[in-house]
Amino acid sequence: MLPNDYPHLPLSRREVLRLIGLGLLTPTLAELLTGGIKDSVAAPMTYGATIADARATIADLIDSDGGPNAVSVALIDDRRIIWAEAFGFLDKKTGRAAKSTTLFGLGSASKVLAAIATLILVDRGLVDLDTPFVHYVPEFRMADARYRDITVRMLLSHSSGLPGTDYRNSLTFFPVKGHVHQVLATLASQRLKHDPGEMAVYCNDGFSLIELLVEAVTGVAYTDFVARKILRPLGMRRSRFGIETLPPGSYATTLNANGEPNPKEYINVHATGGLYSTPGDMGRLAMLLLNGGRLGELRLLSPEAVAEIGWDQSATLPLNPLQLNSFGLGWDSVRQPGLAKVGVTAWAKYGGSTYFGTQFDIAPDEGLAVIVMRVGGDLDVGTLAERILLHALAERGSIAGVPQPLTPNPPPTIPTSEAELLAMCGGYTARDLHRLAQHDQSLAWLQGSDGQWLEILAGLRQRQGGDWIADSVPDLALFVVEADGHRHLALRGLMGLKHYELVNSA
Repeated sequence: MLPNDYPHLPLSRREVLRLIGLGLLTPTLAELLTGGIKDSVAAPMTYGATIADARATIADLIDSDGGPNAVSVALIDDRRIIWAEAFGFLDKKTGRAAKSTTLFGLGSASKVLAAIATLILVDRGLVDLDTPFVHYVPEFRMADARYRDITVRMLLSHSSGLPGTDYRNSLTFFPVKGHVHQVLATLASQRLKHDPGEMAVYCNDGFSLIELLVEAVTGVAYTDFVARKILRPLGMRRSRFGIETLPPGSYATTLNANGEPNPKEYINVHATGGLYSTPGDMGRLAMLLLNGGRLGELRLLSPEAVAEIGWDQSATLPLNPLQLNSFGLGWDSVRQPGLAKVGVTAWAKYGGSTYFGTQFDIAPDEGLAVIVMRVGGDLDVGTLAERILLHALAERGSIAGVPQPLTPNPPPTIPTSEAELLAMCGGYTARDLHRLAQHDQSLAWLQGSDGQWLEILAGLRQRQGGDWIADSVPDLALFVVEADGHRHLALRGLMGLKHYELVNSA
């Protein structure tokens, strides 16, 4: 079990040696505690106030109606796992509590591992990011000649133009092998939705194809390569893919109405979202990235590879009318907006499935990282991770204080003609289908779901400046951007700790 008493350092030499033997201390921290580093090195902060705030916040969320049944979290710096703790239950009927060693599904946070695996091969000279994928996997075909131009970089940065996600057999109650070959067969009859490298649109299938890349170059199955070259060397001893039945009691799952565990969810898209891990294990991965590709004496990635992973891959794309994306390789954003608002660079990755939600955030210049995992219920893991990092930065004085929420102050409404209302009405598409419909002298926003239109928000009225805002939700605005002959429906709203506005596509 990861020690939750790091804030009470120093440990005795015997305790240190025991933790080293268990693999629960990094070599760097072990050296610090056993005298291997000069006395002039300042003792690390304990972040007691940050941890106390996080504990209270998580307890309130778990106790709330519809809250998760279990949460597991860790705060990490470049030398140690500062704090790792689990909350809630794996089985309320028997009272079995979650532990910091309990496995949670990473979901799409697994994509960070896919990027690292690829960059290991780049460092070895076996893969070039800007070489077409078909060069390595010649059996890749599509009903669209442009597929030949899809590079490895495009797969890792969501700019390939692939249609999206083949969800069949991706989430099951038992392990299903070979999902990536299903994806390959499906793509053979499909066309691209845009030119390769034209824009970035989140795409799971691109990461599934990375499994084939790794196997083609190394002769080793993707899951075996990640286990041998990443998990084991880093000491991520508990992490594993769901390629076999997981041991009972080792994993988290949702609970039924009686408080008993539901069947295990197996995520069969391995590079896309199939890793199960713990905050402690992910903390070791965070330390690797915070130290430029090195953990203790182990050099897993070159500093150049880590920089490539954290570079904004979307910055040079020709079509990005809303300037929404700052995809890294494997990361949703390399400019997490809540941290950027206070002048801190952070890389962020969310992962979700039917059961799980995970947020993995790293602030490389600050040497801090956080991982938040939840199972069941409703909890915004992204906001919780943001909160923990902001409190930690404020506690140690890196920022002036935890930013306060902004107060919504929507502009006054303006008269709107029938023609202006009708001009806004119609269908829009991003990852989902959306529709704006006239409702008296306002608009209603609807989203397509299972063949039906569900109303998201009504009473949207035009305001000075052109935004459409409902009195009932004053911190959310809809507006339209026209580019390349297309009309793009966009949102602007307060996010995270409500201290910043974020623009996104509908």
